[in-house]
Amino acid sequence: LALRDGINLIDLGGTAPAANMGTLLTPLPAHQSLLIDDSNQPILRLYNESMILPAGTGDPLSQFAPVLSINGEILRYGFAEFLGGSDYRLRHLARGLAGSEHKTGPHLAGTAFLLIEQQSLKLIDPRYVGSGTTIVAEALGLNEQTPIAASLQVEGTATRPFSPVDG
Repeated sequence: LALRDGINLIDLGGTAPAANMGTLLTPLPAHQSLLIDDSNQPILRLYNESMILPAGTGDPLSQFAPVLSINGEILRYGFAEFLGGSDYRLRHLARGLAGSEHKTGPHLAGTAFLLIEQQSLKLIDPRYVGSGTTIVAEALGLNEQTPIAASLQVEGTATRPFSPVDG
């Protein structure tokens, strides 16, 4: 991995291990952030059967509850019910976490998701990516000739203070 700074490339080291990812099979309607969502139970499909979703802790507010990113929304779930093949149903959701309150859906069927796990994250030294920086990543599969590029503007939402909560 490298970060482009003008014509220079800054070496960031190797990639992280593969992440568990897939798509929504059913839509996930919008829901107010900071409230537990028990009304929606989205069904997800992982990209292949070797990937798994953790079963959950039962409590989406637990620090050990699994974390997903769906179209910029960060959420935790309490339960993941295995439906067979590579399909799962999620229940008991904490939505709009980690500064993603403004991205709480709706998310259409077919929207990609990513399970966020410590071992699959590649942390980038913050001195290279301040708020307002645009990151461009290119991925090249083993048998591919042309990389697929994606860009992301760093918003710095993880550094914002927690939203106020009414007692």
